Amino acid sequence: MNRAFCQIHNRSGYRRESSISTRQGLPRRDMLAFMMPDSLTQLHHSIWRELAEAVTADGHPFRFAAFSTISSGRSGADEPSSPDVRMVVLRAVDIGRRELSCYSDVRAAKVTQLRHFERAAWLFYDPTRLVQIRAFGGAVIETGGEIVDAAWEAVDGLSVMNYASASAPGELIASPGGVSGLARTAAHLAVDRESARRNFAVIRTTIDEMDWLQLGLTGHRRARLTYTASDTSGHWVQP
Repeated sequence: MNRAFCQIHNRSGYRRESSISTRQGLPRRDMLAFMMPDSLTQLHHSIWRELAEAVTADGHPFRFAAFSTISSGRSGADEPSSPDVRMVVLRAVDIGRRELSCYSDVRAAKVTQLRHFERAAWLFYDPTRLVQIRAFGGAVIETGGEIVDAAWEAVDGLSVMNYASASAPGELIASPGGVSGLARTAAHLAVDRESARRNFAVIRTTIDEMDWLQLGLTGHRRARLTYTASDTSGHWVQP
């Protein structure tokens, strides 16, 4: 099984980000390979294929994921560490390197948390096929270089404004700050793209463990895949 795993090499890069997206329905997929795999090798292939597809397929259920980090405490250093979770958009998948990526404002709490504890967890769920995927790994914050430059080039339209605010994410503000579509468009035209770029970061997670769960009326199925630099192993586990 390990030899088959090592033969997989593919990359799903950053797609151009638009401020408007359309839902065209779920893309066609090999349902049986993902829901009822014949082997752990087939499951491995199908999981990564689904994740790569989610980057570019509008309406794919894995396009949005829960991203969990460890907080050192919301009220101060004396507060014990606790989980912190939020939704992110899956921006890139590198199958050969086992990497999942998302974007962030560099001032966001998750960036600070990852700089203190470099572990993250992703949670994906498909409500139609009743499949849950949990992915765990070490995270790296990228703020410069080719990877970030390519990702920033894919951010266009009104999305640039998400990284241009004077206040950091989570800071207290006087009002919600919502504006009409026309006003937001005008504000976008006044945004200094280079200034917004300084607040932009790419978070790359190198996955070292995955947990797959498929719910069913006749019984649930669960598997765990473990990755190292030189080997991949998998086991069926009790749901």
